[in-house]
Amino acid sequence: MPMKVWIVIPFVLSLAAAAMPCSPERSGTLAASEKAARSLGNEPVTVAVRLPESVAGDASRRLRVVVEGLELVHPGAVYEVYLNLPEGRKPDPEGPYFLGHLALYGQPVGGEPDGRRSFDLTDKLAALRESGDWTGEVELTFVRGNPEQAPARAAPAEFIRFSHISVVERQR
Repeated sequence: MPMKVWIVIPFVLSLAAAAMPCSPERSGTLAASEKAARSLGNEPVTVAVRLPESVAGDASRRLRVVVEGLELVHPGAVYEVYLNLPEGRKPDPEGPYFLGHLALYGQPVGGEPDGRRSFDLTDKLAALRESGDWTGEVELTFVRGNPEQAPARAAPAEFIRFSHISVVERQR
């Protein structure tokens, strides 16, 4: 059975707008992290991408961040995804830095990981600019949102792998 990739958003009406597969022919990659195997387990993981100054300062662009090369390693984990979560700030899915949830369902399958999911950054970046907290860097932090569901005796070290994140511009 093939792996299914889902992003779960607390508000059903937000699902289509906030989390969708990214269509390469309709978007242009503006920046990307280095491709490297990254694992999501029980500890938070942060990945940063510096945007070119011409993009970072342009509030008129519609930007999305894409998590690429997604692969299910072990089922059972849901991750909260945060944009530019300040150091020392407790992750809060009701807070201004929360982008949405990332979870993969199905059975782990071998082969080349090709899953990808994206989050709309447009409104979040506008809020960061307005508050003076925008640095020109997109930093995603993945925090396990359901650690109580891990088996107590042998919790897996990793649930999801991905290769990199990229920032793309969506055409209007």
